[in-house]
Amino acid sequence: MTRKDIAERRREIQQIVDESEFQERRDEGDLTFRDRKLLEELQDLEFLAGVFGD
Repeated sequence: MTRKDIAERRREIQQIVDESEFQERRDEGDLTFRDRKLLEELQDLEFLAGVFGD
């Protein structure tokens, strides 16, 4: 993955996480398997972005 790929994927996931439906599920503790995986991926991408200094 390039820095550009990382930044683009982070934006895509962040858009999903920012949706009101996602926030509702998160607040209610009712995240789907996919939701949890997206949050994990976002965490990993944020780590990589920090490593690369983005």
